[in-house]
Amino acid sequence: MYIDGQKNANKQMESGKTFSFGTVTLVGGSWCYGQACSLAQIRMWDKCLSQATLQDAMNRGVPSDSPGLFGYWKCDEGEGSLLKDSSPGGNDIQLKSAPKWSDEINFLHPNG
Repeated sequence: MYIDGQKNANKQMESGKTFSFGTVTLVGGSWCYGQACSLAQIRMWDKCLSQATLQDAMNRGVPSDSPGLFGYWKCDEGEGSLLKDSSPGGNDIQLKSAPKWSDEINFLHPNG
């Protein structure tokens, strides 16, 4: 797991084994306790990407049909509590409550 291009957590897997997510908590517990948290985009891959590759692409969008991309939530809905999955998987995320939406990051023109 990488956050802002820096390794935050990892999971060792045996070769040939499958790891599946039952429940994913994006923000919870003490991870963001007492501080403001923002999510600009969430991407899940079925392959390992190098830290350099992640850092290169973290401030811009990636094609929704990128090889190995199985979850891509752009977090750009601007209203409501549903994050739409832009990957072919179509696994939308229903949030417990509507977030505070912001236009702070523009992935089409990240330096603009």
